[in-house]
Amino acid sequence: MGTVLAGLIFLTFFYDYGPTIPLGEGPPVERTRVQTPVLDLAQLALARDGTRAERLIIEPKPLAHLLEKSIDIVPRVAKALGMPEHPLLIEDVRANPASHRGQYLWYKGKLRYLSRGKAGHPRRGYKIYEGWLTTDEGDDVLFRVSLEPRDIRVGEYVRIEGFFMKLYDSNDLPRADRVPVIVGPELFSDFPNWNPVAEVDEKILDSVQDDIYDAFGNPIVDGPVWDGLLESQYLPLWHMASHALTRTPTLTRRQWRKTRPFNTKEQLDKVKHGEFARGTPVRLLGSFVKGHEWEARPNPVGIKTWAQVWMQVRDLGGKALPVWIPNPIGKISYNQSLEVKAYYFRRMMFESPDGGRFTPVFVADELHRYTPDPPHPTTAIVQWSFVGLIAAVVLLFVFLARRDRQRNRVHLVEMDERRRRRRERATLASEQA
Repeated sequence: MGTVLAGLIFLTFFYDYGPTIPLGEGPPVERTRVQTPVLDLAQLALARDGTRAERLIIEPKPLAHLLEKSIDIVPRVAKALGMPEHPLLIEDVRANPASHRGQYLWYKGKLRYLSRGKAGHPRRGYKIYEGWLTTDEGDDVLFRVSLEPRDIRVGEYVRIEGFFMKLYDSNDLPRADRVPVIVGPELFSDFPNWNPVAEVDEKILDSVQDDIYDAFGNPIVDGPVWDGLLESQYLPLWHMASHALTRTPTLTRRQWRKTRPFNTKEQLDKVKHGEFARGTPVRLLGSFVKGHEWEARPNPVGIKTWAQVWMQVRDLGGKALPVWIPNPIGKISYNQSLEVKAYYFRRMMFESPDGGRFTPVFVADELHRYTPDPPHPTTAIVQWSFVGLIAAVVLLFVFLARRDRQRNRVHLVEMDERRRRRRERATLASEQA
């Protein structure tokens, strides 16, 4: 009985139960392998910029080669090519252009000039689009791209990514003096860097479209509610991510522990009916199921990588919830316990790992592992008091059992002695008779 009681106390106070029931095995984080284009060094060597006469021309062969190699480059390939996190200084490129030739670089600034498409592209059906931008530091950058820059106008803020070809000079407009020439796939719309968002702007968040039911209560099966993380990279998500990156690190662990967890059906119903305010801080308690990472599109927050994490919440019947994070996931094991400090962003129709469709979507600054609070001294005293009590009970049972065994042995000895005496008296009486 003492052993059974000790086992029950151990299971109640000391055993660490698993956080939830697994949804299934699989790779915890999906990272797509990419193949990078290989440049022909002989073609690159044809681009020369050692003298002003060489800088006055754009050699057609190396230009065609770089246009061909860059046309299919997407952000994850650019990252694999070693595109730097920050733009290289123009002065460094000018100081030694040969060492940077063929390197995948990027710059952003105001668009000063953009030409119409010109012939001469190495691929059929494509044209060459020339342009010129001025960075925030006042440096000029010339570019050549393959895809038509639609919905981009002169004077707007843009970003160019591509291979550095050479330095260029020009006496005509746009006037150029040792200006770097970048050859890439396309021109991106971009934004000046934002200041950190300390408080959410409800007007910005209200522009998110996430109604999932029509007037008759039927779910809508198409439209923006199906847009995932990649399609949602625009103003509201950047605003929410900047707030998470700014606000979360300022809150202490105790302050976050006071935040209400998102773990009830009533909260889910409020989300479904649009009664849960966007930007509301919540604590998500669950376990890691799987995740996926993508290179971020140009954005004013400086986000380089987006990650989508699915975490399973046992208190919601094992429902899996998506969390969008503007940072890499890092090393994490399947079914690891999480306590994510998140903000509610939107509701959407989503094919989740648990087979559900409707789900709220949350934004967090990073993936937070669950770390239990250090035990209170009183808790330790109570636990060890129980241990002492159980030990005393066990010792008491052992003592009582030992005493009973001793009494039983004494009783058996006395019984044998009585039997022996009876046998002796019976034998003596028989002899006397």
